[in-house]
Amino acid sequence: MSELLREVNKFFDNCDTTDSVSLIRNDGIVLYSSVEDKFKIQTIGALVSGVWQASKALSNLAGSSELSEYRLSFDTSDSGIYIIPVTIDGTEFYLSVLYNSLKNPAIIKNQLRAIRNSLVEKVSTSKISLKRNGFLFENITDGEMDNLFQVMELT
Repeated sequence: MSELLREVNKFFDNCDTTDSVSLIRNDGIVLYSSVEDKFKIQTIGALVSGVWQASKALSNLAGSSELSEYRLSFDTSDSGIYIIPVTIDGTEFYLSVLYNSLKNPAIIKNQLRAIRNSLVEKVSTSKISLKRNGFLFENITDGEMDNLFQVMELT
């Protein structure tokens, strides 16, 4: 994952983005955000991931099975949020932008789709794999597992 994080940060360092673009892992972890406030970054990650997954579940209830070209937009004519999925090495991420007081939000939506396409191309050419090789622990005993999860008593 650290290889991906380096590539994503390199990519966005060379990318012309607005002040509110974020790349979020499907569990809500933010890999990149141009937002400066750390609390807002964490909140954006949790909310974007949650709203996407909730929308996906509702879509499945409605009988839709193919979600490859879906996007989520919650907006007025000049402000809102726009989320699109990004699949990297079989793992789903979400690219989002928050915008306010824009005369033409379609421009920023087009830019976000272009960023997604460039990001997928950049990461796919770098041969990064998100698949884990082997186990985190090998030959661990039951006693070691018991000790790992044992509640410590204060004396």
